[in-house]
Order: sequence, then C-alpha cells, then structure tokens
Amino acid sequence: MKALKRPLAAFLAALMALSLAACGGGKLDIPASQGGSGDFQKNMHQLEKDLIGISYITETDTGFYFERTLLYYLDKEKKQVTAVCAKPDCDHTTADCNARIGPNNLWAMEDKIYFIKDDYQMVNGRDVNNGRRVFSVNLDATGLKRVQDLEFEPDGDRSITRSDPIYHRGYVYFIYNYILYASPLGADIEKAKVVYDPGIPVEAQSGGLVQMTGNEPRYTLWGDGDHMYFMVNAQQSDGTYRYTMFSYDPEENETEKIWVVPTADEVGHWGYERYGMVDQWYLTGKSVYFFLSANGMWRYDLDSGKYEKLADTTDKTMYGKTVFSDDYMLLLNDDPETSGGTYTDDSALYVYGLDGTFVKELSLKGVGGGNAVLGIKLLFNSGDLVAFVADAGTMSEGESGSLGGGVSFSSTSKNTHDMLYLLDMETGELTFLTEFYG
Repeated sequence: MKALKRPLAAFLAALMALSLAACGGGKLDIPASQGGSGDFQKNMHQLEKDLIGISYITETDTGFYFERTLLYYLDKEKKQVTAVCAKPDCDHTTADCNARIGPNNLWAMEDKIYFIKDDYQMVNGRDVNNGRRVFSVNLDATGLKRVQDLEFEPDGDRSITRSDPIYHRGYVYFIYNYILYASPLGADIEKAKVVYDPGIPVEAQSGGLVQMTGNEPRYTLWGDGDHMYFMVNAQQSDGTYRYTMFSYDPEENETEKIWVVPTADEVGHWGYERYGMVDQWYLTGKSVYFFLSANGMWRYDLDSGKYEKLADTTDKTMYGKTVFSDDYMLLLNDDPETSGGTYTDDSALYVYGLDGTFVKELSLKGVGGGNAVLGIKLLFNSGDLVAFVADAGTMSEGESGSLGGGVSFSSTSKNTHDMLYLLDMETGELTFLTEFYG
C-alpha cells in the first residue's frame, strides 16, 4: 500500500509547488528566531489531516512554519509567506529543494526545526524505505541531519492505522505495530519504554492485505505539563470499544486511564454521536474541553470526574468546526458539509472564553475574493491571530491560467484552490496571505 501511494503523492507535490514557484531561490527574508523550549504546541495540533492540505504547523517567537508539500514560513509581523529555501535559482519543484522535507509532524525547538518522515532513498534503481526517522534542519532549512530511527526494523511497521508521532519535553512518542512507545530524543529506540500495548497481533499482517475490523487502534497524541496524553479507541470491560484518554508519566513509566468519551446519558445527544467521538477536544491543566455539535461546549474536570456545560449552541453555531487554545474556543458556523451549501458573507467566527463566556463575533465577509468558498479549514489560534484556509473552488480538467508572478498552470485533473488567511481577533482585520493550487 505504501509503494502505491508515492507516485500519486509525487504528482500532487509537483503540481502544488507551482503556487509559490515564482518566489524562486536566493536570500531568505526570515528574521532570527527561536523555537520553543520543547513543550508540545497544543494549539498547533488540531488539524484535519489530508493529502494536499496544511497538516503540520509549528510556532517560533517571530512566526510559523508549516508544510504544504514545501516547508513555508509565515512572518507574524509582515504577514508574508515564504518558501524556506535559499538555493540560488531553485524553483522548488525538484527533490533537492531545501523546502521539500515531506514531514509527518514537525516542531521548532531552539534554533532547529525537527521533523519526522519515512526516509526513502534510491538503491539500484529502486525506491527503498529505510524506515520512519527524526531529522533536523536549521531554521532556514539547511544543515539536514538524521537524529533518530523510529522503527525497530526499517519499513517494518505493519499497523494499518498510522498515527503521527509527537515530541514533548525530551521524549519522542511513536507507534510501531500498534504499540505506543516513548524514547528520549536521539536515543536508541531499542531502549524505548512501552506506554500502551493494545494487544493486537501483527504476525498475520506481514503477508499482504489484511481485513480491517474497524477496531484497530487510532491514536491522537498530546502533551501538557509533565505528562503525555493519548486518546485511543480502547476496549472496555463490557467488550465494546470507546474512545478513551490515558495519561502517561515518563519519569515513573506509568500509564493511567483518565477519561472515556461520554454517552448521551451523561451529556445529552449530539450531531456526530453515532461515531462515538466528540467533534473536537483540547486538554490543558486538569481540564478536557470539548465541543459537541447541536449540543454545546463542555468541560470535564480530571480531578473531580464531573462534567460542566459551558455554553449551548445556537441556530448559527449548531454545526461547524472548532479550534481551541489556552485562552479561547473558536467556532466557525455555516458548515457546508452539514448544510449542503457553500460559505456565504453571513459566515462568521464565534469566539468564546474557556469558561464559556461569549467574547465576540468576527465577520468573514470577503473570504474567497469573489470565488465560491466550498469549505474553510481552521488551522490555529495563537494570541489574537487566527489562521485558516478557504477552499475557493476547483479547476476543471484542461483548464489553464496564471498563478501570479508570471507563473502559468495547465491542469490535467481537478485541483483545489486553497487561499490562506490570517485574522486579527482584536481588530477584525482579515489578511489574505497566499494561495495554493493542487
């Protein structure tokens, strides 16, 4: 399965890179900055993962790095986006471009960008996977170094459901054959600690395709304070599977079950109840905050084990996408996936404090620049800044045109047109940053 995906990914990668190919290579206008201290950046990890979208973001004190086929830098002050490659005459479409790192997660720490990827190399004309590894680069994407292997046997992970590893306070947390491990960054993983073993046999999977049962572990990894947390569909005492949150103490090497996604008996019915998962959740301190469509915003106290409803949904906020930060819950209304329509000038972003207090409504009038907006993906909230991507329609097969800056395109298949925006919650100012095709 892995080998089949790579030609498609390579085709899309070449197509998408055209959006900023006009930037060319040369001197990078990226200010000196510092990444974090090594804490998991919670507000940067609430993204929907898809093949051609923005799926990985990390923050420094001067801006944000994100990946969309290429590694880009978004300057907080200038509100400009730059492909992170300073190679002279590089058009960012070839494999030797510094910005073409292809990560499965990334994080900024001190003066480095760390990322995780499957390490493919050409050997005797064959594309060979040397396994999932941690790499680092300088903040200008130079100085590539291999830091750590994350597979006990290269390309040996037989998990059908794969989850992105994370880094938090000195440890890399990764899944191999459905088992969750913890290893100090840069250490030999033969000494990695087992965090959680769901007891799924993998021997039968080495021979080819495997019938999926629907109960394979699907992890979401998280970090807060001195602990690592993870959500996984775990088997309960009655034999059923429910999404369950666990806490892991790396110093004591102890894992504890701390929360199970509620039932309608506990919190009432909600829109996507049949999937057995909340619409979005966010853990900070001793509280799990979560949103339930057609229901409301809730808090679960990890100490008392009690639920508190913080805010009800309204006709305008009944369905939509949410992101959290340590200060706010943001809710985007008028979700076309639910309504069957498109976003309109009546679409708005509703801002709530984490105590459920309504803060303000922010208009998204003008998003799409006159194009029909088929969807909006909220990316993150940091301070007063909110980043999101608008899907401003598709191109039909054979359509051609200009990407700007003298770069033209000719589509051979239907391609999305994503427009990246930054919204200032304090002033309401909406800034169009750049656009991507592919």
